[in-house]
Amino acid sequence: MYQPVPLNFRVLSIDPGSRKGLGICISEYGTDAMSVLHVATIVVDDIIKDYEVEVDRFDVITDVIMELIRQWGITEVIVEDIFFKPGRLLAYRALLLTHNAIRIAIRDTLGGSFTLIRANEAKVSVGVPNNSGDKELMKKALLTPREDLKFSMELDLMWQEEHAIDAIAIGYGHYRRRRDGFTTDQ
Repeated sequence: MYQPVPLNFRVLSIDPGSRKGLGICISEYGTDAMSVLHVATIVVDDIIKDYEVEVDRFDVITDVIMELIRQWGITEVIVEDIFFKPGRLLAYRALLLTHNAIRIAIRDTLGGSFTLIRANEAKVSVGVPNNSGDKELMKKALLTPREDLKFSMELDLMWQEEHAIDAIAIGYGHYRRRRDGFTTDQ
């Protein structure tokens, strides 16, 4: 069913950390700026501890993403693409399963899938070299004032964990891609 996308719409961008956390950023895309409304790192293992029965971590991820989509009125989801590093097979497997959990959540709520963005594209969008692994550099780059990136007054990026910072860059990279007329993974 066709549903027109409003001029301003809400986007969930995700850095799918394998074990240490799932970085999420909820923002509103407008014609002149991306406004960050909420950012966090969700530690799935901490959520699992609250269950009285044994649960699968990927089912928990699915549930968390579905709840975020519903509560925030999300219309689009952007996820950092994954790549294989030799010697890190278990991390790659966990990321693939995380992507699948996110895909299921989106299918069951929005009826579609997600858009992928490469890590190097997200880094370059905020002014960080595409081969940099310096997480503090990402934070400093995001703290640089920009006309097309706005933050809610209560957000303090200085205290955000690396996955949350990456989720902002993922959302911003996609915002710039859309703004510049690219709507698919480049």
